[in-house]
Amino acid sequence: MKTLSGTVVDHKTSLGIDSVLITTRTAEYSSMTDKDGNFTFTVPRKYVRFKFKHIDYKTKEDKVFSANSYLVIRLGKLKRFGPATQKFAIAWLPFKLLWGALGMKVEGFVNENISLGTYFDWYISGFQYFGGEKYTGFKASPFFRYYMKRDVKRGVYAQVTGIIGYFDFHPLNYSSGDRYPYEYSTTYMFWMGGGGLAFGAYFVLSDTKLKHMYFDLNAGLQIFTAPWPMTAYNSNGMRFEHYPQWWYFGGPGSIIEIKLAIGGMF
Repeated sequence: MKTLSGTVVDHKTSLGIDSVLITTRTAEYSSMTDKDGNFTFTVPRKYVRFKFKHIDYKTKEDKVFSANSYLVIRLGKLKRFGPATQKFAIAWLPFKLLWGALGMKVEGFVNENISLGTYFDWYISGFQYFGGEKYTGFKASPFFRYYMKRDVKRGVYAQVTGIIGYFDFHPLNYSSGDRYPYEYSTTYMFWMGGGGLAFGAYFVLSDTKLKHMYFDLNAGLQIFTAPWPMTAYNSNGMRFEHYPQWWYFGGPGSIIEIKLAIGGMF
């Protein structure tokens, strides 16, 4: 037989930890620390691997060959987060600026698992990348969220969204292909609706000085189809076609939509 002795302490504070369970690797023998974290443990000499377990700390496994040294075992504390207490969140969507829009999000929590809210994008100076179409308008996306997991620091959710929007294009451009005149421009105003679904997560900086700040990221699919005519004719009766691909790949009607929101949760 051999007798081990030592103390188990908190990795950061170096204070002794009470009630740490000490076992051989396969748990044939066990012992426990006292209120100051001290222990003695007598086992057959063949055992060299030992586990140190506590409900609030990460389990540690050490090899101990000699019975003559005094052991100091340091355990790192587990991060445990309490239940969510936040009732309201407001955030800004920075990437909307890339499309000439001011994007905001508000959210109210009904209970631990359910919230209601809306996204609102105000297109102050919307434009088409790699093209000349410009527009103003707005897009409102009220949503329902169900949180599969949520605590004071983080949440994981599924989201269902309805969408309504109004857009004023000036200009809306049509192309004739390789015939002159090559382009025909007009103005077009319309209301439109749609819907979508997404999955996402948020993370709150609750253990820092910015304890109310949070980041919310989700990705999903949306149906938000613009109702403009696909063809137009100039005063001479010449036919032109509109190419809307940009609207559905990066524009307000993107089929795949990724949203990053940065704000405060209270």
